[in-house]
Amino acid sequence: MSKKRNYLRKAGSVWTAVFLLACSVCVHTSANAVETESAAEDGAWTDEAAVTINGTDYDLAHFNYYFQSWYDSFSGENAAMLPYMFDQSRSLKEQEYEDGRTWFDYFIDEASVSMQQIVTLAEEAKKADYKLDKEAEEEIGRVLEAVSGFAGTLGMDADSYLEYFYGEGMDTEEFTGCLADARLAEGYSGQVRDSFRPEDERIREYYEDHIRDFTTVKYERFFARACAMGEEPAPEEMDEAKALAEEVLEKVQSGVSLKEASQGLEDKGTYHSFNSADYIDGSVYGDWLFDASRSDGDCFLTEEANGWYVMVFHSRDEADYPAVSILDAFFPVDETKGTVDEQLEASCLEAEAFEKEWEEKGADLDAFRLLARSVAEKSGTAAEYAALTKEMFSGSVNKWLFDPQRKSGDVSVLYAPDGFHVMYYAGEAQPAWKVMAEEALKAEAYSEWFDALMESSVLVRHDDVLEHAGGY
Repeated sequence: MSKKRNYLRKAGSVWTAVFLLACSVCVHTSANAVETESAAEDGAWTDEAAVTINGTDYDLAHFNYYFQSWYDSFSGENAAMLPYMFDQSRSLKEQEYEDGRTWFDYFIDEASVSMQQIVTLAEEAKKADYKLDKEAEEEIGRVLEAVSGFAGTLGMDADSYLEYFYGEGMDTEEFTGCLADARLAEGYSGQVRDSFRPEDERIREYYEDHIRDFTTVKYERFFARACAMGEEPAPEEMDEAKALAEEVLEKVQSGVSLKEASQGLEDKGTYHSFNSADYIDGSVYGDWLFDASRSDGDCFLTEEANGWYVMVFHSRDEADYPAVSILDAFFPVDETKGTVDEQLEASCLEAEAFEKEWEEKGADLDAFRLLARSVAEKSGTAAEYAALTKEMFSGSVNKWLFDPQRKSGDVSVLYAPDGFHVMYYAGEAQPAWKVMAEEALKAEAYSEWFDALMESSVLVRHDDVLEHAGGY
C-alpha cells in the first residue's frame, strides 16, 4: 500500500469496528453468534483468567466480547465468500484454517491481539487523564438503551442478557467498561497521532523524497500476448508478439491513437486506458511512466514474461491541486436487506429526503452540519472533512468536488457504488500534496509510537480457558 493510501487510514479504525460490531452483535438474535450454546452455560471457567494483559487478569466473559466481535466482523466483511471458507453449522474447531490451525484458532488469535491493543491503549489514555467526550458518552448510552430494550423483548433484564450472551461475570457495568475502553483506545490514539506536527520544511522535504507515492499518471497500454497467462512462451511466440507490438507502436508514432491501433487485435492482445494510476514498484514500465521527463504522447515498448507492452503516456498529477472542505451525509447500502439496486434506490430516496429537510430547516451550513452529524451517528461515517483529497472518493463524487467552478455553499446529491451522498462544499483548503505528505508523516510517527507501546505490553494467554471461548 502506498503512503498516500496509508494516510487515509483513520487512526483507531480497528477499535471503532470492535466497538460498533460488539454493539450490533449483542442486540441481535444468536443467528450470527458463534457460540454453540449459551456462553453462560459452562460455569467451570468463570473464575479463571482467559488472558492476562499487563498484569491484569480478564475472565472468559470479557474475552468473549472481543471474540464475538471479530467473528461478526469477519462474517460481515466476507459474507459472499463465507460459505467457501467454513461451515457455520459446524464447530469452528473441526474446520481447518491453514497449516493445521482451525478457524477457532484464527478467531482466538485475532481477538487476543485486538483485546491487548485496546486494553493497552485504554490504560495509556487513563494514565494521561484522557476523557471521553460527550459524543462518545452519548453513543455508549444509546448502546446500553438498545441492549436493555432488546433484552426486554426476550423477557430478560440487561444484566441477565449480557451474562447469557457473554458469560458469567458480564453485566451492564462491565459491558459499559468494555465499550468505554474501545472508545478510549480510538480517541486517545487519534489524539496522539494528531500531536505529531511536522514543520512545513519537513513536509515539503518528505513530499519531494516520496513524490512517486503522491503522483498518479494517465496512460494507455496495449499488451501483445505471446501465450496464455501462466504458460511458458516459446521463443518464436515472443518474436511474433514483439512484431505485433512494434507494428502497433509504429501506427501510434504516425499519429494514430493507441486505442484505434489496437482495434481488431482482441484475439492477440488487450488494450486498457488508465486515468489515475499509482506507481507499482517492480513493474516493467513503472519507472518509465513516472520519470519526471515524460510528456504527453511519449511511447515505450517493453518486454514482459509472456508478451510485449506498448505504452503511451499522457499526463501526471502530482497532487498540486487544492484539497477541499466538505460536509457529508452518507446513506450506505445494506446488501443484506435486498438487492443492490433496491438498496441504491432506498439510499437515493433517503438522500433526497435529507436534502429536502435541510432546505426546510434554513438551507444553511449550520443546518446541514446538525443533520449530517445525526446521519453519521447512525451510519458510523464521518460528517465533516476539513481537507479532502482525490484519494477519498472517485467517479462522479470527485468530478463534482474538484470541479474548478465549484463554490462555497454548493450542495448536491451524489451517486457512489456503495450508496448516495448529500455533500455541502465548504471551500478550498491547503494544497493536496501538503495534506497527504503531512498525514503520511503523522502515520509514520504514530506507528513508531504504537509499536513501541505494544512492545512494552505483555499478553499471557491461558489456552485451557480460551478453549471455551464463545460457549465451546
